[in-house]
Amino acid sequence: YQTGEEFEIGVSYSHKKFFDTAFYVGKGIIYTDCEPDGARCWFPCKDYPNDKALFEIRGKVPANVLLGSNGMLIDSVSDGKFTTYTWREDYPMATYLAVVAASENYILNVIEWKNPYNGKIIPIRFYYKKTDEKGKVYFMMERVPMMMNFFSEMFGSYPFDKLAFATVDNQFPWGGMENQTFITLCVNCYNDDLLAHELAHHWFGDLISPNQWSDIWLNEGFATYCETLWSEHTDGKARYRSLNKFTAEEYFLTSPKPPRAIYNKEWDSQLPDGKTLFDVAMTYNKSGAVLYMLRYVLGDSLFFSSIKKYATNPELMYGNISTDEFIKLMSEYSGKDLTWFFEQWLYRPNHPVYSNRYEIVKDGDNWKVNLKVSQTQREDFFKMPVEFKIYFQKENKIVRLQNDYNNQTFELSYKEKPVMVEFDPNNEIILKRAKTVQGF
Repeated sequence: YQTGEEFEIGVSYSHKKFFDTAFYVGKGIIYTDCEPDGARCWFPCKDYPNDKALFEIRGKVPANVLLGSNGMLIDSVSDGKFTTYTWREDYPMATYLAVVAASENYILNVIEWKNPYNGKIIPIRFYYKKTDEKGKVYFMMERVPMMMNFFSEMFGSYPFDKLAFATVDNQFPWGGMENQTFITLCVNCYNDDLLAHELAHHWFGDLISPNQWSDIWLNEGFATYCETLWSEHTDGKARYRSLNKFTAEEYFLTSPKPPRAIYNKEWDSQLPDGKTLFDVAMTYNKSGAVLYMLRYVLGDSLFFSSIKKYATNPELMYGNISTDEFIKLMSEYSGKDLTWFFEQWLYRPNHPVYSNRYEIVKDGDNWKVNLKVSQTQREDFFKMPVEFKIYFQKENKIVRLQNDYNNQTFELSYKEKPVMVEFDPNNEIILKRAKTVQGF
């Protein structure tokens, strides 16, 4: 064949009932689960996240079986015994997001969501089993349109033509999988956190996909953090902080030993085992906590405007991004060089361990608070803005200081006598261990 010549290739092969964690067969059900490199197990492909393509998937099943897949349903033809479904995804898609799910036990409900920002009608298809708890299914049907409103406001309009959810069976190893426009869920898994997580992936992972598997933190960190953004929207700031604290504590309890960084360049050429790639402590919890701290560093206005610019950048939409490119863009959008922030939190292991001291001394007609901010971990110093809450008899004040080097000292002056000093009162540096004592 000559350069530029178009041609078709047909490949015929059959699945030999081999359990490969990509193509699942159960009682009355089949489904696929491709991430990270399982797509190659059931269709020929260049199975890397940065090789997106358009897809048309056709499946022939017994007439009593419902079959769903990515994109829009183009055709379904039945001869009374069998039905052939044709699904087509017209937006570029990574191979790991391709999916088929079919079951003789599915019930299908379809609702329509009207995008409040552009008026577009999006069908939302719910494939659930007769044995699923109806109350949980109806809860999902109520919550998902609300989540689509919220995420569309935060990150730009929902970027695809359809959304679907399908419950699978107990062989499924995850809570959910964010296949493009067709989310698979474990049995009766209809809770807010999981739904928000998988839906958020349609912006962070599906719309903008990782360039390599070393960039997987961009998928799972954003989706994990979006769980807590949704909780902030529904239940307030206290709940948001509580959930982020919980994910940070999970990181402390289960982080790998020896410690490693979130970002690992070697994964570009050598894919690690699934346990390492999808390490909950690192890929999910620590990555989500990094975004929590980025919000603190930038402030709400800059943080959310920068993230929305990222998610709606036409040069990135339906494409891929690397971690380095993400850092450059966030620095550009925010107008602040964020290289130092991401370098220490993504490319280095561990976290800061603070051992701070303070003293309150009389200074003429005023009172001085002397602060010494120290880190005691063996690893490199973590630069961060730090907050101290100064307690007085009648009111309290929070001061924010830039901690640029270890054992840095600060001097504050007040007319009223301070009573006590508290470090990081709102737990903004959520990936830390810390103690603060009085006395130099």
